[in-house]
Order: sequence, then structure tokens, then C-alpha cells
Amino acid sequence: MLRLVKSGVADTSAGKAMFQMLGVFAEFERGIIRERVNAGLARAKANGVKLGRRRVKPSVERREYRS
Repeated sequence: MLRLVKSGVADTSAGKAMFQMLGVFAEFERGIIRERVNAGLARAKANGVKLGRRRVKPSVERREYRS
């Protein structure tokens, strides 16, 4: 990619169009990933799965404060 920029391809109309299309595809792919993640989280929530970090037991928590 950097080689294309340094060679001057990005200065032409075709080069600019190519870089814009690469940006469009990257944005589209990111949107698809976001949709899949949100759908998976919603499905897990609907199935009663608890998300996030487990709570620390009070005895362990007190031990950490003393150190």
C-alpha cells in the first residue's frame, strides 16, 4: 500500500478511486463484524448467559487490599 502511495499511483484519478474503494470495503467489513458481534451478544443474553468478568470473592478482595 505504501509503495503505491510513494510511486505516485495515488495522484491519478484511477489511483484515488482505488483508494476510496479500499476504504469503502474496509468500512463495510467493519460494519458486518459489528453486526455479528451485537447479534451474538443479544443471543447470549436471550439464553441467560452472564457476560463480563466474574465477581471477586470478598475474602480474596480483602486479601488484595492488605498487600
